[in-house]
Amino acid sequence: MKKLKGYTPTITVIILNYNGRDLTTECVASVLHSTYPKYDIVIVDNCSTDDSCNFLKNKYCDYKKITVCKTSENRHFTGGFNFGAYKAKGEKIVLLSNDIVVEPNWLDELMIIARKDKKFLVQPKILQYFNRRRIDNAGGAYSIFGIGKAIGRDEIDNGQYNKQMKLDYASAACFMIDRMFFLQLNGYDESFISHCEDLDLCLRAKKFGAVCFLAWKSRIYHKISSTYKRFTASDKVIYVIRKNRVTTILKNYTGLEKAFRIISILTLHSILVLFEIIKGNLLLARLTIQATLNAFRAQKSYNILK
Repeated sequence: MKKLKGYTPTITVIILNYNGRDLTTECVASVLHSTYPKYDIVIVDNCSTDDSCNFLKNKYCDYKKITVCKTSENRHFTGGFNFGAYKAKGEKIVLLSNDIVVEPNWLDELMIIARKDKKFLVQPKILQYFNRRRIDNAGGAYSIFGIGKAIGRDEIDNGQYNKQMKLDYASAACFMIDRMFFLQLNGYDESFISHCEDLDLCLRAKKFGAVCFLAWKSRIYHKISSTYKRFTASDKVIYVIRKNRVTTILKNYTGLEKAFRIISILTLHSILVLFEIIKGNLLLARLTIQATLNAFRAQKSYNILK
């Protein structure tokens, strides 16, 4: 591969660890083979309850490129990455899930696009780790009905997304952003904990002129939520997703578009509740109602037609 020519900003790759030293060490090993000349790695241990932090500090103590730091409490996905962004020193940062391995040229290909504008958010083509011909996602698409969708999810990669594409949002699994721009946006909204936090960030960024892109020649391989699924009950995941869908609309839209999106998401959630009651799953029906009501309570300062 030809080396990247011209302006080469420094990059800090931020990797979040929670009781996942096996995932993190494989991820870091792949990043250390990156061909981009100016990068370092910040590993954020999100207050693990096992020996992850000490293990990682001992393993990488002689690596000048790697810093291991620890939060004072579990700040979840959103807070952990925000913590890492403040610790980072690079002009650009890459937020990278620890259940991913990367190809050597991944940073070079991201930077080809990202260096053109400080308000470009760029993600790689994300393929599935255990079946590397199958797509995890090629970016995010956001419907008028308030649902975020991973482009290409579970499709065989036949090159159908081999083009520079503008995206509705970049995937939280991995994307590059200018560090100062991320901090000016106050990073992720930590109330989201996880899920839809990437969509919310990109919607806020777009208000300041940001554009999201797919860098399809940058390829990485994702084990798909290995840490989150390992330590989070499925009913809690459903609650968070449905609450955050509503919160995203309440925060980021105004006027008639906001009203339409609210009506759409309330209709969808009503159908889900009815379907769950018919199936006899009263727990999920109750969680959906609670998630919807709590989103409105948390955002009570937002008028529906504001």
